[in-house]
Amino acid sequence: MATRDHRAAAILYQSERQTLVDVDTTSLKALESSAQVIWVETISEGIQTGRMRNVDPRIAYFLFRDALFLVARWYRDSGRLDLEEITARYLDLICHGLLTPDSSADRPETTQ
Repeated sequence: MATRDHRAAAILYQSERQTLVDVDTTSLKALESSAQVIWVETISEGIQTGRMRNVDPRIAYFLFRDALFLVARWYRDSGRLDLEEITARYLDLICHGLLTPDSSADRPETTQ
């Protein structure tokens, strides 16, 4: 996994990608753009099929992307959770959120 095998590179990229001046970042920007399109289209499809709530797909993408990127900053092989357990917990939070199913009536209204 990238976090385990290339932690330093991931942190450097996250911190410095906007200021890389001595290298051609065209391919990096194309990869970022492609990933964003895939995420936003997938989230939009989930909304259209009724499997996901009606949220702003771009905001959801940025939230998920940044949450996933930041694992590289705090993950440690010697920590109490391995990457598989972190992955399972992230997926649970992404798919089910923080609220219990019966608390949905108390959920504040959001606008798009």
